[in-house]
Amino acid sequence: MSTKTVLTLGVLAVLALPLATPASADYFKSKADERAGIRTPGNAPLGQGGNPNVGGETCPGTAIAALPFSDSDDTRGNISDVSTLPAGCNTYTVVGGPDLVYAFTVAAGNSVAITVTPTLATYDPAVYVLGTCGTTASCVIGRDIALANVAESIPAQAYAVGTHAIYVDSFYTEIAACPNQANILCGAGTYTLDVTGSLPAELIQFQIE
Repeated sequence: MSTKTVLTLGVLAVLALPLATPASADYFKSKADERAGIRTPGNAPLGQGGNPNVGGETCPGTAIAALPFSDSDDTRGNISDVSTLPAGCNTYTVVGGPDLVYAFTVAAGNSVAITVTPTLATYDPAVYVLGTCGTTASCVIGRDIALANVAESIPAQAYAVGTHAIYVDSFYTEIAACPNQANILCGAGTYTLDVTGSLPAELIQFQIE
């Protein structure tokens, strides 16, 4: 009888232990919050602060073989392969939206300009360049200055010799309402990417018949 009583008390003692709660990471809910350094407690919505490189349109991306280059596409339904960028590279560190990737290769003396123009009025895109596709620490430059339905442009500049990745992305996730933008879903949509400038002569194909 005493043994049974001890076991019962042991079980009750175990049940009385506090349950562990999952760790949560605070996040920036809006562009205004990141500018002000205001974090929202708890876990970020799907796509913000998530696990990078988990699928969708991933590296090496669509190759840009010659300039000028133009492509129209749609980020909706894709995966957020990159969710955060190093401070100081892009206008904001958060890039929680679904992204699409393009690759370009340059030699010495290159000059490349990049513009992403949303063709869906509610889409608020961001654009940035990684020196190594999929490696956020290699971020070279980015732009996310405007709100929805306004183009984002990276002015012409020289890049280090080698292959670089252009990401069309968004601060906001595909499913999250966008504060200060009438709470529309502005994290994904259709766009046109225009890349202009000069690439290595080796990429120009000559054919003699």
